[in-house]
Amino acid sequence: MIIQKKWEEITRIYERKYIFNSKKPNVLILFYSARAYTNLKQKKNAYEIWKSILWYKNARFQRARLAMELEGKDALYEILIRDIRDGIQNANEHFLEYIGKYEMRRPEERSDLKNISDFKWEDIEFKQNGRLVKMHSPCGVISWIMPEDYSLKNTHEDLLRVCAHILLRPMNKDLLDDWTPTRTPGTRPGLALSCGIDSVAALLLMPENTVALHHRRPFKSMLKHSNADITLNALKKMNKWTINSIISDHEVLRTSMNKPIGFSTDFATCAHLILLADYYDLDSIAMGMPIDNTYLRKGAQFRNFEQEKFVWRYWSRIFDSIGLSYNSPLAGVSQAGALKIVKSSGLDKYVNSCLRGKDGNGCGTCWKCFHKNGVLGRPFDATTGEINVFLQQRPLKTAVHVTWVIQKFNLFELVPDLKYLKTLDLSWWENYYPPALELLPKKYREQQKNAIEQYLNPMPKPYAIENIHLFKDTEIKSPENLIKNKRKNTIVVFPTNGVGFGHFTRVLSIAKRIKEINSEVEIIFFTTMTTLHILKEQGGFVAYHMPGRKKFENMDPKTWNILCEEFLEYIFKHHKPNYFIFDGVFPYRGMLNSISNHKEITTFWIKRYCLKESNSKKSIEDFNQFDYIIRPNDSIKLDLNKRNNNLITCNPILLLENNELMDRKDACIRLGIPEDAIIVYIQLGAGNINDINSEINITLDALNNYENIFIVLGESMIGERLNITRERVRIIRDYPNSIYFKAFDFAIMAAGYNSFHEAIQFSLPTIFYPNLSTKQDDQLSRAKIAEEVGSMIVLEKRNRKNISNAIKILYDEKVRKKMRENTKCLQKENGAKQIAKILIKMIDDT
Repeated sequence: MIIQKKWEEITRIYERKYIFNSKKPNVLILFYSARAYTNLKQKKNAYEIWKSILWYKNARFQRARLAMELEGKDALYEILIRDIRDGIQNANEHFLEYIGKYEMRRPEERSDLKNISDFKWEDIEFKQNGRLVKMHSPCGVISWIMPEDYSLKNTHEDLLRVCAHILLRPMNKDLLDDWTPTRTPGTRPGLALSCGIDSVAALLLMPENTVALHHRRPFKSMLKHSNADITLNALKKMNKWTINSIISDHEVLRTSMNKPIGFSTDFATCAHLILLADYYDLDSIAMGMPIDNTYLRKGAQFRNFEQEKFVWRYWSRIFDSIGLSYNSPLAGVSQAGALKIVKSSGLDKYVNSCLRGKDGNGCGTCWKCFHKNGVLGRPFDATTGEINVFLQQRPLKTAVHVTWVIQKFNLFELVPDLKYLKTLDLSWWENYYPPALELLPKKYREQQKNAIEQYLNPMPKPYAIENIHLFKDTEIKSPENLIKNKRKNTIVVFPTNGVGFGHFTRVLSIAKRIKEINSEVEIIFFTTMTTLHILKEQGGFVAYHMPGRKKFENMDPKTWNILCEEFLEYIFKHHKPNYFIFDGVFPYRGMLNSISNHKEITTFWIKRYCLKESNSKKSIEDFNQFDYIIRPNDSIKLDLNKRNNNLITCNPILLLENNELMDRKDACIRLGIPEDAIIVYIQLGAGNINDINSEINITLDALNNYENIFIVLGESMIGERLNITRERVRIIRDYPNSIYFKAFDFAIMAAGYNSFHEAIQFSLPTIFYPNLSTKQDDQLSRAKIAEEVGSMIVLEKRNRKNISNAIKILYDEKVRKKMRENTKCLQKENGAKQIAKILIKMIDDT
């Protein structure tokens, strides 16, 4: 507050003496006045002053920071380009922010990306505006940020054509038809530098005049650049090679094919290198492609790589024709060999293959943290996340290398079916394969051979790799015989966590009924709920957990949704589900992005009708994102409008059936309560909406007046512990608590959806305390239906007198018996069974 007053005083002096009296202030006065306006968040005033003293101290940094908010696109571009040229603080970060805002946006923010295949080379146009180079195509517009003195006019058309071909080949394979290349080779080798282990190992094998260019994604995603930046800085300090990082959004093109963001072809990683081949005078291009991807098909089976029509011969001929020989320094080097090269060089402390970690650390749960970072002594958890997913795939991803890693760490307990590989001799895996040297350009072959042998020994003859064929019983498909996988009967379900267990319980109940009808259906849970042990107890379901956004410190919704989208993509890719079921109040943007990429998956949204529900435009749009909407009914007859043609309704969904409840004798033994006592169950919610402690205490006091009453207090597993210690009170924290309902004489509960319908279905006389603080769930209206038929008591206003009177009524066994009889008119078949039958029929019909 004192500082704020000082800033305000400075601005008053400035305005009084120099604005109103038109006096000319000196630079010091202007500097402190600009600081004052900046700190008071009077941005326009501050901006005008900073612009007038750009030569003084950090004025240009302050000007750029405010320009990001106040200037238009063109003026801002000019400011940032000059700041980058002059090395102004944070200029590159500001430019990336500009690019993300105006030029290179995420796919869901764009309308130009289209899945079009009928076009020609003449339909593609490259344009340049300053450092910004754009490729306009029928499939979308993509951009690169080039070095300041780059000229598109001085770039050979052959390079533009091949660049377009490697990016658009999945959409159109004819862009090189009727074309005669004429470009001649330059004088320097180039490398597409990912900054991971393999590409850095490749660079260490290449000449000192190599140009290594890193590709940088401009928008927020699971992929982070901070680890790459550490590597780039370390390589630049060595002063051996030309190192640069090129920003481009061309990975969005892949989304036009309903696939996640990524490289559209294997050689799309070289797009920036090809465009800059004339600028850097390149004669060849290289990638960090190890033997796992050259002489091993899927990393598991030996092949004669130089004879591969669809890989080596096709692409090497194209690159040779434009004076860019394809150089593959690691063609005969395994990933283990690459790790050895990097470690021997001393660069291992600066190189991190994890794309999700930051500040030099890995995430510890991704595949690269397992088979690359782990070998370097960095921590990983092989029992969770992507590592666990890929370890269960057959054949193993990059099978020979991963087998070597499993042997190294003795992790066969995680893959018990692969214990026969424990004795496989892979002692040769860190050596290099000499025949691969023939793939290197003649100009660099001898130099790179000598460089390899500084780090690695040749494999001994006869070459064991030539006889390697892991997973013979599992088909490893080559491009020539690629057959589309037949999809299994798999359902991925996504219950979110709300205040209680409603979403989770509905989905689990349906999953259990599906397995009862057809045990062959695979059901995979993906959830933000933390209580995953329940899934094991209730049916042994496989589950992936992603913490909710608020579990992370300072994570914005956009970043969380990106993580959600990419996590789901991995699950869809591995499990190939037929169906996807979401249960939650609002669909997450990341989830919607992911399912929109998979039209082959039939999608469902279990959307319980909320009695206070809005009919907003947004909610209608959300409905239209799904193939079917499942609406479980409530106690009140619902007026369901046809916002979705494929509306499925069902009875209330419950987890348990009557025959699954524990009988009174067993429950009393477990709870330590005399069987002849009157047992009252209290459950007033998860404790996350409003304070229930005071109502609990009033209720306990009223029940305590009856000496033969024992109380069972139900805690929610996701709520806080209740600090209550009384002689005849038992506290249970179980799931589901309703398994004890046969043991209770009556209950006192909030009128939540699950509690209400369980009480009805299991004929448990109940005093309902409807929660009036919920945003959408009208508990009062729901409970009143039961009160009207005489099966429940509803207390809208709770005080000591009302609560005591209600308890007195239910203390009478005759009243309770009558209430149990009255519930029968409200009981119905479990909606979980109805939905399970519908889904099984859909599976059978397809």
